Amino acid sequence: MVQAGRQFETYFISYLLKVMRETVPEGALANKHGAYFYSFYDEEIGKRAAESGGIGISKMVQEYAQQYFASSPLEHSSSSG
Repeated sequence: MVQAGRQFETYFISYLLKVMRETVPEGALANKHGAYFYSFYDEEIGKRAAESGGIGISKMVQEYAQQYFASSPLEHSSSSG
């Protein structure tokens, strides 16, 4: 779950950067090659941001997993019966 949370956070931050960049008027480097560069740049920034703590998505996923999946399903069924 922690790994999935970190991967989702990486994707989310990368996508956020991409969408934010689309709001900025195109400059002198606006061409097909620049778009490829920014795509890789956004992905790398998202990856590094998530690895260094990110914006809290992976932490929320980890806390959720600990809260709701800390014990196995067999423990729940045997204690309720």
